[in-house]
Amino acid sequence: MHVDIAGQAAIFGQGLLLGALLGLVYDGMRTLRRTWRRSGLAFVLDLLFWLGATAALFLFTLVLDDGRVRIYHMAAVALGGGIYFLTLSRLALPALLWMADLARRIWRLLTAPLRAAARGTKKFLENQKKLFQNWLAWYRMNVVYRFLGNGKKGAEDHEAQARGRRDKT
Repeated sequence: MHVDIAGQAAIFGQGLLLGALLGLVYDGMRTLRRTWRRSGLAFVLDLLFWLGATAALFLFTLVLDDGRVRIYHMAAVALGGGIYFLTLSRLALPALLWMADLARRIWRLLTAPLRAAARGTKKFLENQKKLFQNWLAWYRMNVVYRFLGNGKKGAEDHEAQARGRRDKT
């Protein structure tokens, strides 16, 4: 059995790069988690990350070492992720957060007319609802009042009371 040290070193280096790449993907998911703050998002993102990391490790061993899983594959990926988090993550995470904030500001700028139209429509509909409710109440009162036969006399009494005179009949 021939051991190819140079080939194993190349695979180890590629494992380091895979670990760093997985660390960058995890920082991207941390950025999404901090930006959106939705319930359940952390769980979904963590699940997606671990499914992706498992698939990446599987493909890594399948393609580069003919499907033979070796301890140093996992060690290289873990070491690459650890080195990434100790060094480059301190630069990458603030940059990703800045890009997410920039994207959010651009999105808000582009959707500002739609949000303004939605607010105006909402106020218009609320005012129409109030107007309709007041009209409906007025209509019901007048129909009931006229049905009872007090329509004209009641209106005259109300006008007299409004002017300060009270007829006592």
